[in-house]
Amino acid sequence: MRLQSKLKMDSNYLSEPLLSQDDYCPICLISNPTCGLIDCEHFFCKRCLTEYIELKILDGQVNKITCPAINCQTILQSHTIEELVSVSIFNKYTDFYRKKTLEADIYFRWCPEKNCTGYDIFKGNNKLKCQFCSFEYCFLCADPWHSNKNCKPLDSGFIEWEKSSSVKICPTCKVRTERNGGCPYMICHKCTTSWCWICGKADNEHDGLNCLIGPNWYDMHILILLIMIFLPVLLPFTLVIALAAFMYYDGHLINDSSSVVLGYFSRFRILFYVIFTVISPPIVAVVGVIGILYFAFKSAIYCVPENVWEKKDACRVLRGAFVVLLALLFTIIYLLVTVVVVLASCPVGIILLVIKYGYQTIIFMKKRLEKKEI
Repeated sequence: MRLQSKLKMDSNYLSEPLLSQDDYCPICLISNPTCGLIDCEHFFCKRCLTEYIELKILDGQVNKITCPAINCQTILQSHTIEELVSVSIFNKYTDFYRKKTLEADIYFRWCPEKNCTGYDIFKGNNKLKCQFCSFEYCFLCADPWHSNKNCKPLDSGFIEWEKSSSVKICPTCKVRTERNGGCPYMICHKCTTSWCWICGKADNEHDGLNCLIGPNWYDMHILILLIMIFLPVLLPFTLVIALAAFMYYDGHLINDSSSVVLGYFSRFRILFYVIFTVISPPIVAVVGVIGILYFAFKSAIYCVPENVWEKKDACRVLRGAFVVLLALLFTIIYLLVTVVVVLASCPVGIILLVIKYGYQTIIFMKKRLEKKEI
């Protein structure tokens, strides 16, 4: 009895957390949180907070150094950073912050002269003059100023690499950005603008529907048009298409994940594609039938007044049978509409494809005529 009571006491003691959240640093989970941030009142140990800030500074991410707490967007002030890091690191912070602030202006250009830290800002004329060494250079190509000739073209090797790689231009600062995986949500490391990789527009100008389908009905994305044309064939393989889309946008998550299932998927991708190809048609058919029946019965019940179901008489059975017949009628209607939409998507897609290339041909010929006139 004494042994049992002792075990019960130990179990109750261990069921409670040994340390509260205020007793350890949320980063290392070891040291006491002796260093607090005044603005957001989050506490960390000084070593973790210092290393976090130093890594941000050495990585050049000095525009907005936020609190390391999860989901906290409080920006650390410069005096807080100065108190935590060494003098040399803080000097790097001020130097990086000054450069990042200047480079955030899309009209800013550094002086191309060697060992010169000067710059100039575009003010309506492509001819720039360094504020330190008075060197005159071109805003567009950074070569010495050339008033009577065009800018030197980019290196052919760089152009070929840019075409073969995933490189696009930031919509704000026009800096080239390479994407090596992940979702289409991009953040420019120069100006910190958030923009969409697919349509190339910043968040404040982004339209999800236009990004997915296209800017206009007569200039839709080629992938959407191909899906419309081959929809009768692709519809049964919706699961495979969804898997391919996941691999395109979030495939990097598989390699970074510790999940056992995702680990097997990473090693046997071809096998998973084959399995999804086999099971996709029956699953899509079952889900489609269940969905149509569900909406058919919901529509039938909606057509019958609610007070009908409150009456308890013999006619209630007849009313139930009427709802079933009405649901079957809606099922037939929904099936016919689905078949018509799926079959009509092919010719509609072909027509839109012809319109798209006709529109692009007109635009191309118009630009060509404008160049000849010049």
